Parts: sequence; C-alpha cells; structure tokens
Amino acid sequence: MKRVLSALLVLLPLLAYGQGPSAVEERKMNLRILSLIDEYERTCSLSEPRSAQEFLDLFASPAEACVYNDNFRSPSFQEKVTPQEYVSSLSLGDNALLTVRVGDIKKEGPFFRHGGQWHRKISMAKSLRIMDSAQSEKSTDGKEKPSEELYEDERDFRLIVDFQFNPLTGKCKISSIGLSSLPDNKPRTKVGDKKSSPVPSPTTTTTTSSSTDLSYINDM
Repeated sequence: MKRVLSALLVLLPLLAYGQGPSAVEERKMNLRILSLIDEYERTCSLSEPRSAQEFLDLFASPAEACVYNDNFRSPSFQEKVTPQEYVSSLSLGDNALLTVRVGDIKKEGPFFRHGGQWHRKISMAKSLRIMDSAQSEKSTDGKEKPSEELYEDERDFRLIVDFQFNPLTGKCKISSIGLSSLPDNKPRTKVGDKKSSPVPSPTTTTTTSSSTDLSYINDM
C-alpha cells in the first residue's frame, strides 16, 4: 500500500504537467496575449519617445529573441534579427512617417508546455506603411533640394508569433516572430505634397485605433 501511495505521489505531478491548462487559465492567457498584441501594434511605429523601450519590453529576451525583419527599407529586410536590431532598423529619419496595423488574428494550435512555461503560436496580418518625400531633385542652380512630393510604400505580411506565459509570475512575453507567408508588395504611390499633406514630426503619435480582433477569443 505504501508503495502504491509513493508511486501516486510521483506520478500525479507528472500527469498534471502533461495536461493542458484549465479553461480559466486558458482564457486568462488568451486575454494577456491579445493585450500584448495591442501593445505590439501601438509601440511598433516608434511614434513616441518611450515606444522603443516599451516595444523591447514585450519580448522575453530583447537581445537574443529571433524576429523576422519586415522593414522593407532596411538592408536586413527579410532576415532574422533581434528585437534590438529590429528597432534600430526602424529609424527612418525626420521626413518619414511609419504606420503599423495588425489584425486577422488566428490561433495556430493549442497551448503547449516547454521549459516550464506555456506557449501558444498565433498568426496575424500586419500592414507596414511608410510615407516620405521622393528622392532629392536638382534646382536650377544645380544644387539638390528635397522633393515636395510625398509618396507611400506599403507591404502586407502574415506573421507567426510565439507567446510564452510564465504560470508562476503570470507574465506573458513574445518569444519569437517569424514569417507565415510571403509579403504582398504594393506599388509605390503618390499621396500629395508637403504643403497639403505635411509629414508629422517623429514625436507625433501616429498609431491608429487598435484593429485587434477580440472575437478571436470566443472560439478558443
């Protein structure tokens, strides 16, 4: 009898470890994931002075995590970089405006346990839009001057994000971001000129209202 009880004491924790989270735990983690996606969309455009640090804080390891570089203006476009390197690539200068939209969020499989933490992979659509002036043009005296014309570049991506949730601390972080499908390249289009459509300063908040689809949680 004592041997049976001893065996049960050993097996019960292992059985519990192998099971998925309870319905209450899963809903809690889903809500935290959605909140993190909102923060990702808000900070990714680096529209405010603290946005860069707030963006890095979303990751479990800002110096080591693997992130797909979707910045099509970057020399390391489509390469795997760290969050810190990704933030550096988003420094587009004073005459450029970056806008980010996230939506169409879908689960990619159930929660799974790894390294003592719960993980869930989510795919999401991301639109990256950059508005800036055209290439410098030469004036009548032969000197270069900034063009007054404003142009817009946009790329649509589908990313897959690995979220990790620590059951002891209750903290949810992004573990990695990869590419789910090839980007949709759109032609560069003229949107106006600086006189009628001035490019906002880098300190101006450019994040649009959140497009996160909260209905996703209903079918979890």
